[in-house]
Amino acid sequence: MDRPRSLELDLLIHGTRRTYQDDHCRCSSCTAANTAYTSDYRSGIRAGRPPLGAHVANLDVDRAIARLVTEGFSKARIARALGYHYPWLQYGAGVTWRTVYRLQRLEREWTR
Repeated sequence: MDRPRSLELDLLIHGTRRTYQDDHCRCSSCTAANTAYTSDYRSGIRAGRPPLGAHVANLDVDRAIARLVTEGFSKARIARALGYHYPWLQYGAGVTWRTVYRLQRLEREWTR
């Protein structure tokens, strides 16, 4: 038997972005939580601190890999150091900032 919509809304945990997104709750506390997240997200991007899961273009990654290969490191070794489960570099239209930061760390450590 279906519960009435009003009962479902009462069972939600209000004041969270998750409820705003997943359950489509538009009460003032859920809306405020979503607004706060969006504001923090945008200010982080403006300040140069994007979320680790955000995707970026491959151009910087390609250049960094090319520099490491020029230094004598194989792509298989780079892939293993980045935590890939296979010995080759494979990425689609973009990579995450997490991968970019790992690659930058490798470059610093390996080319001292």
